[in-house]
Amino acid sequence: MLVGILSDTHNELTRTKEAVEVLHSSGAEMLIHCGDLAIPEIVEICSALPFYFVFGNHDSDMVPDLRAAAQEFHATCLDWGGR
Repeated sequence: MLVGILSDTHNELTRTKEAVEVLHSSGAEMLIHCGDLAIPEIVEICSALPFYFVFGNHDSDMVPDLRAAAQEFHATCLDWGGR
């Protein structure tokens, strides 16, 4: 399985959409985000494929919203990555 990896998208909706499209068209079958999504809309965009993510330091204020988005868009929230 080919995995696309993203990180530090920091509210960049257009760039994130473009990155997801590039990864998907390059054969990615799943996406992993390594933190700093910052807003729930990033979860929605990345959920075009099976999606897993951890929180980054810029996500601390949005944890409840990101968890809710994970549930809504059937993504897997891995919280703080084992902390």
